[in-house]
Amino acid sequence: MTTFGRQGLFVDDNTHHTMATAYDAVAAIGSDGRRDEAAWSAALERFSRHVVED
Repeated sequence: MTTFGRQGLFVDDNTHHTMATAYDAVAAIGSDGRRDEAAWSAALERFSRHVVED
């Protein structure tokens, strides 16, 4: 199971950040249905640089 988004990662992100997270979560699923850990780790690193916009 992969949790993501505001509730899943416990982050205050804007909607566009959450949508980008969802796209990256789907992209990290391999053809065998398993999560590509390297791709997901890289995505999590990118998410850590999100800046909330008011």
